[in-house]
Amino acid sequence: MTAKHKYAIAWLILALAVGSPVYAETFTLRIGAGHPSAPIAYVDRMEHFFVPEVVRRVALSTDHEIHFIQAYAGTAAKTDEILEAVQMGLLDIGGWCPCFEPSKALPLNISYFLPFTTPDVRVQVKVVRRLIDEFPELHTYLESQYGQKLLAISGLDNYGLGTIFPWRATSDLAGRKLLGAGPNLPWISGIGAIPMSSSLVTAYNQLATGAADGFLGLPGSFYGFRLHEQAPHYKVTNFGAMAQVVLTMNMETRALLPPKIVTIIDQVARELETVATRMSFEREISGIKNLRAAGAIVTELSPEAQAEWARAMIHWPNERTQEINAFGINGTAIMRRYMVLLEEAGHEFPVRYPIE
Repeated sequence: MTAKHKYAIAWLILALAVGSPVYAETFTLRIGAGHPSAPIAYVDRMEHFFVPEVVRRVALSTDHEIHFIQAYAGTAAKTDEILEAVQMGLLDIGGWCPCFEPSKALPLNISYFLPFTTPDVRVQVKVVRRLIDEFPELHTYLESQYGQKLLAISGLDNYGLGTIFPWRATSDLAGRKLLGAGPNLPWISGIGAIPMSSSLVTAYNQLATGAADGFLGLPGSFYGFRLHEQAPHYKVTNFGAMAQVVLTMNMETRALLPPKIVTIIDQVARELETVATRMSFEREISGIKNLRAAGAIVTELSPEAQAEWARAMIHWPNERTQEINAFGINGTAIMRRYMVLLEEAGHEFPVRYPIE
């Protein structure tokens, strides 16, 4: 049985349980994400801000009602399956990280392509929002190729590295097996470490069994998934915050809804950018605090070591830029503009990456 068939059967069971959508005055939408809600800011805000706010405004401003079937923590689709679930209509709205779609969503991974970018997720999201507004081709291919529209972006807080061992210099990481997710794996191989693909839901066991020596992660989720129990040495490396989470909506679903409801969904989605990003920023602060309180050893990578790591990858951003070009998008112009916008926002890169 294919994944598509399994999803279809699962949603059929749900539909029978809650009743089929009625396209008159009451509309039922399926929304989901691969990550769980409690430890992940963007899913938390989907569940506790986006859904109730859309329901409230539709009831207040239209003659209709809207009902959501919510499926988080991979109950409808895993972290690397949300794009396809929205494309096939198994989800009407999905929250997902393009980092788990490094091929299909290559252009939307752009913030990963500048390591040691701004550590402030609020700055990152504002810059990337401006970038995708100036270069809509960064996301409009989702409509033509994957049948879904970008509703919102939000961010992941400042990346660091948690390890089972203490370290100070990049040379200490050579030969070590470090976990990452898709587009950040080259950060690992760039300094001679061994990259291994992982996710928040699998990293704990990989660390516990000795299959890996560390994990590239965010302080809030590093604490939330208790990874410090296995990797107690958390280094604030300042790889940077990523504008790396998107909310997308199936295009056929949009066409079936009254225009007023679509407008409300779009409005609340744009507000979601702000509230989810703010929560990510707050969870970074609380994550560091909680890690320390839990006994983790939290240190910061020196500016000199950051520059050393960046120099080891100095040509990698341009390599990824060429991949965006091969996607049929002017990656060179976009990446150059992206760097300028970040610098105008006050960020100083440890090295100036050449973009050709």
